[in-house]
Amino acid sequence: MLITNFIDNLLFALIFYWYGKKLFTQVSSNKTDYVFLIAFVLLKTFAGIFHLTLVNFVFSILTYIGIIYLFFHDTLKKEIFFIILFLISTFLADINSYVLIEISYKFISSYNDILQSLLIIVYNKTILGVLAYLIAKLSNVKRNDDKIHYGYFLSIPTISVFIIYTMMQSNLFDMEPMLSIICRIISCIIVVLNVLISIKFTHVMQSKDRQIKDEEQKSQELHYMLLEEKVESSKKFIHDFKKHINMINAYVYDEDWDKLKVYLNELSTEIKKDESFVLTGNKLIDLCLHANKDALTTNTIEIKHDIKIKDVSPVTEFDFNIVFSNILDNAIESCIRTNGHFIKIKLDKTNDLVVLKVINPCLEVKENFETLKDENEHGYGISNIKKIVEKYDGSATFKFDKEQSVFISTIIFNNS
Repeated sequence: MLITNFIDNLLFALIFYWYGKKLFTQVSSNKTDYVFLIAFVLLKTFAGIFHLTLVNFVFSILTYIGIIYLFFHDTLKKEIFFIILFLISTFLADINSYVLIEISYKFISSYNDILQSLLIIVYNKTILGVLAYLIAKLSNVKRNDDKIHYGYFLSIPTISVFIIYTMMQSNLFDMEPMLSIICRIISCIIVVLNVLISIKFTHVMQSKDRQIKDEEQKSQELHYMLLEEKVESSKKFIHDFKKHINMINAYVYDEDWDKLKVYLNELSTEIKKDESFVLTGNKLIDLCLHANKDALTTNTIEIKHDIKIKDVSPVTEFDFNIVFSNILDNAIESCIRTNGHFIKIKLDKTNDLVVLKVINPCLEVKENFETLKDENEHGYGISNIKKIVEKYDGSATFKFDKEQSVFISTIIFNNS
């Protein structure tokens, strides 16, 4: 039994070590630290021989403190808080192990003592590992909009109901007074934790709503500014149009064709600058193009667009902006490098899919770029694009058409 106790305590220490890595700041360690860790495990194993709850509890606390002291560093308040949570998780795992023994006694009694112990250890440490994982994950949830984090919130009430139900089924509340009191205290703590988690979840949802509203307001303000600038630019051109006509007529009247040619070239340049100020109808794309207006104008890059949708929901404006901005930056860079003068943008919705396609001139890429293994040649921000697209169960493909000398970026978001 000493061997099984050692395995039990070693798994216990490893789970807490992993738990600490997720919650605390890790410090550099050496081989001596791991020797001390094994020493703690051995001491806790030998302490378990006496089967005294208080002694086992004390050595558990010493193991926690020892692991944190050797491998981690953080505020005392945070360390105490998460050690208490881990202690509660350990107690809950032990209760469930007790219930397992009670329910499945006839089944496990057919095995020898060592195998019985190993089955209970595996079950106990699985429960403890799951609880530790949920605590670690929930501690990092702030304003993350990843759906899986909301799943962590929702899993806690389910687990709480299961734990309290198993305690009631095993008659733990009706056993010896001390154990009954502990179970009732644990039940109260579980209820309080559920209330705190509900408050935390509500706070996260409210923060997310505020973030979305702020992004929408900022986007609308920038779009209106864009429209105003376009209108002002048009008014200015109309105001000066008569002067341009009078000057052209004067050159024609004087038959000064050289000056007329120079003047028309200058006027043409001004018109092209104004034309580069594209309005596609999709405010997110328009804002990105406006942000890159100088680069597009300086390098005489023409934007050809086929935008069929104004709304890209359920993709958030924040996410779409990151994806399109990165692709546009790469397209402009490729145009500059290849002396290209066009970028084609297509945006459409097919069934439950939002499809974005960007085509730009390109002379060559490395052979393995199509598999997204190279992020240094054309794909700056590829990792960010992939990460966002995965959130929407979509896909990102990048293809170099050697015959047409173009690079094609195709992004698909799942709209379902």
